[in-house]
Amino acid sequence: MALEISIYGPFSIADENGENRAPLSARARAIVALLVMSPLHKRSRKWIQDKLWSTRQHQQGSGSLRQALSELRKALGPDKNVLISDRNSLALDPDLFVIDDALRGTDSELFEDIDVQDPQYAEWVRDQRLASKLPSHVLAEEVAHSNAPRLAVSLAGEWSDATVAMAHSLTGSLAIELRENGHIDVLFKDVGAAPTDDCDLGIELVLNSYPTHFYISSFLKAGLEKRVVWHRKSARVAQGDERGTTEALLSLALTIADRVRSELFQSQRRDTGSANSLAFLAQQQIFEFKKTSLIQADNLLSQAHDLHPRGSYLAWRAFVRATARFEFREDSFLDPFSDAELLSQARADEPESSVPYAFSAQHIYSTSGDMELSKYLIKRAVESNPGNVLAWGMYANAAMLSGEYDHAKGIAHYALKIAPNRFEAGFLNLLVCIAETACENYDKARHYGAIAGFLSPDLVPVKRYNLALSIVSQDASRLANHVEDLRRFEPDFKLENVLSDTYPMPTLRRIPIADKIASRLA
Repeated sequence: MALEISIYGPFSIADENGENRAPLSARARAIVALLVMSPLHKRSRKWIQDKLWSTRQHQQGSGSLRQALSELRKALGPDKNVLISDRNSLALDPDLFVIDDALRGTDSELFEDIDVQDPQYAEWVRDQRLASKLPSHVLAEEVAHSNAPRLAVSLAGEWSDATVAMAHSLTGSLAIELRENGHIDVLFKDVGAAPTDDCDLGIELVLNSYPTHFYISSFLKAGLEKRVVWHRKSARVAQGDERGTTEALLSLALTIADRVRSELFQSQRRDTGSANSLAFLAQQQIFEFKKTSLIQADNLLSQAHDLHPRGSYLAWRAFVRATARFEFREDSFLDPFSDAELLSQARADEPESSVPYAFSAQHIYSTSGDMELSKYLIKRAVESNPGNVLAWGMYANAAMLSGEYDHAKGIAHYALKIAPNRFEAGFLNLLVCIAETACENYDKARHYGAIAGFLSPDLVPVKRYNLALSIVSQDASRLANHVEDLRRFEPDFKLENVLSDTYPMPTLRRIPIADKIASRLA
């Protein structure tokens, strides 16, 4: 008979006689917790060690891991074969245990009595608890009294107990994104569960697994007959590639979220003048980077807030003003609300949302220059919603302003990798361009600048960076073209503007290229 591992409330590993086989030490118990929640219930030894002994030297941590594994095997006794180990990895045999999550949705926390004093474990378990609460865990009676659109997520194909954790992870990311940017309820249904007929839309996830790789196909279904209206396949991911799996699942979740919001906008929700639809349209208008589109976005967000007073709508209105100042060097064409007022109210109205914190961080590093507070707010944002790509973008910019250029580059590329085809893609490519510029990788910077300009032809900041890069390259022909292009938006532009304290390129003036530009213009 399989072991029964209880993961909510008091942690236990019950054998066929009901005896608790869980080890006494927190770290030995945490090894089981980490493996239970992992794709295929498998991790590398290094990954486990980094989560439980991150503050120790490698050799010391490795020894501590061996000791904890010995304690775990001793506690499991005759059931120790459930733990599979070799020189490089650790795993749980899915045929020898089942997960007991009967207390899910109650006041009991996930792994509530496994208290490991390690910052990496603390961050991991916080993320797991957040994801465990949001995906499906909208109860049937709650849904019945909710006016929010509903999305049912179901599984088909080759899912097993070992791989369904990936579906939980994807659904958790999807639920967080749709709750924040759409106020859409998500219900998760395990393999073989009866279909849900009272949901507006359905997503069917199909796992295709091969010996060396896997991918997940998603089918969006709509209408009473639940016809397939959209299909997307995740990136191909190598088996055992933990980072690749995480990125692929998050990227697919964000892609699905955008399509769900688009489908609802195009259907009956558009005609009702819902706050969801107004906000969805507003966000797309912002990233057209035109005065008329920013005015329209601000008006739409104001209407959305009147219908449903969410703090995130106010935060987006603050971002509209910040965009106007960087794009057009003024925001007088918008209603006279200050960023600080909008963001303060946004945080008060929606303290659990990542949106007000991400845009608050941008406002602070752009005005007071308090980088420590900015980083605190951004980390809070990405911990709340790891799929908030603009928060990752703000994080990259804050790192650049702090002189952490390589770190900033990695963050900017990560944001672009998980959201390469969203309506923010031009803006995200601009952030990568700036990060590569900070690292003095000017050829790469020009590459991403060209992509940003192609995707967002009215994005003025990318024209400024492309011009700055042409100054450094001393390409007179290219420089002349960039000056002409920029003067279509800024007729009074002069080259010396680039280094002026009043010109909206504060990041450029704090990275190495500024000295090179000064030398070229001298």
